[in-house]
Amino acid sequence: MALSIAIGIVAGLFPVIGFTTLLSLMLTAIFRQNLALVQALNWLLSLVQLILIIPLMRIGSFLWGHQKISISLGQIEKAFQPGILSGLQTIGIFHLFGILAWAVLVVPTGIISYFVLVKVFRKHGV
Repeated sequence: MALSIAIGIVAGLFPVIGFTTLLSLMLTAIFRQNLALVQALNWLLSLVQLILIIPLMRIGSFLWGHQKISISLGQIEKAFQPGILSGLQTIGIFHLFGILAWAVLVVPTGIISYFVLVKVFRKHGV
């Protein structure tokens, strides 16, 4: 159960709207975990995902050595109104920055989440 929750957290925080479900499905299949639990966490974390998109883009920009970016959630939303492909073309580099930051942070986040959850579950007999 701890691994399913850790996968749900990791996948649910992927910084590209609409791709967390696909990522959740892939990770659940690879690690053979509880799909319902992973998807439930994915959906529960959607607000956190929205909150973290811009900070992840800025962290990725910094890691890539790019100038500081100035973008708002409204600009992201407006870019995707005509469709996913249009949005990716308009602000694709910013999404790449966000994915870079997520990729750097996902391994420690997943590992820490997993071991903390294992300890909590063992302590409470789950």
